Amino acid sequence: MTRWYIGMNIPISQGASFMRQNTIQASRVTQGYVQLLIDGTDHDLWFKRPAGVPNHLAWQIGHIASSANSGLKAIGKPSLCDEAWDKLFLRGTESSDDASIYPTVDEIIAKFHEVYAALTETYEQADESVLLADSQIERLIERFPKQGDFLVFLLTSHLAMHAGQISTLRKLLGLGHVM
Repeated sequence: MTRWYIGMNIPISQGASFMRQNTIQASRVTQGYVQLLIDGTDHDLWFKRPAGVPNHLAWQIGHIASSANSGLKAIGKPSLCDEAWDKLFLRGTESSDDASIYPTVDEIIAKFHEVYAALTETYEQADESVLLADSQIERLIERFPKQGDFLVFLLTSHLAMHAGQISTLRKLLGLGHVM
């Protein structure tokens, strides 16, 4: 007897593959939206913070890359961000208006693309045993008990949350819609 996902014409035996491809597609759409936000923002605005906004665009994009890199490291992949990068962009850091302490805008954009390409490919090719392994990041275990849970979060929800923050930041900077 074949069991089916409710509301979908997909056998459960094929469901994991379908959900993985769906996650990748959703991430690529969001990555594309982030690219539109990047392309629509002049470099001279990347380090500007309107009153009451804690983080500028440079920090947002650097943070997204740094967080995705944490996902790579969590499943044993080599780090694509050095320690200096993480000190600028990881959770809990504060952005500075001093652009000289940051990599250039082009370097930040390149790192975003490098890390997200690696994370997407890693997730796409990961063995199920890797994704089903217990999470190794203590503070995340309750929210993301399995490694795959954390990777899906980074590929989708985390990226989308920051895309929304970037969109709002752009509006506060007087920029219009990108879509």
